[in-house]
Parts: sequence; structure tokens; C-alpha cells
Amino acid sequence: MMAVLNRNSVIHAIQEFAAMWNQGDIEAACQVYAGDASFLSVKGLKRGRQQILADYRSNYPNKASMGILIVSLLEVRLSTDMATAIVRWKLQREDKESEEGYGLEVFKVVEGNVCIVQDASF
Repeated sequence: MMAVLNRNSVIHAIQEFAAMWNQGDIEAACQVYAGDASFLSVKGLKRGRQQILADYRSNYPNKASMGILIVSLLEVRLSTDMATAIVRWKLQREDKESEEGYGLEVFKVVEGNVCIVQDASF
């Protein structure tokens, strides 16, 4: 069955990412990214799910370093074939100060799944 792109499916994708992250499963979390997704941060531009995954693994080598991710949805906008979401994220870890920022994510249906095709997080 083809996924439907709507507010609920965007919320579900965001929640699924956070749930997998909080379980320490970076690989499963990154499945929300399309194979050719782009990820932009202060560290630069990553292209493709594999490069995004490699970057996450480099920055978060174990579950403790991943901490607990809390994502708050601030806005969702829908168009015919895509959706955007503005989120606020906070990463809480026991051994470091919390990190927090904002993200702008673009979602599309790719191969039957609601996926992030572009992500800018700062």
C-alpha cells in the first residue's frame, strides 16, 4: 500500500526517527531518510542516506553518546507532493551538556514510504 503524505504521516516519521534514536539504533533511525537525501548542518552538506548514516556514526559512536532525543514539532506545511516540518530538537546526555537546535525537514513519498528528502538542522 502506498503511503499517504499528510500531517499524521509526517508526525509518525519524526516520532519513529526519535524512537529508534533513543533505542540506540542509528541505522533504523536513518531509514526515514530517502536514499538520495541531503542533510545540511554547520558541519557541511551530506548527500545520501549512507553518508548521513556514516556522519551520525562518527559523531555518535555508542548509545551513551546518542543520549535521549526530544523532538517538538513547531509547524507542518503540506503541498501536493511534499511536506515541510519545522522542529525543535534537544539531545540530553548524562556526560555532556545538552545540545539543542532547530531543523527544517522536507518529506516526500519515496518507494511507498514517507521519507525525509532534505534536512537542515542547526
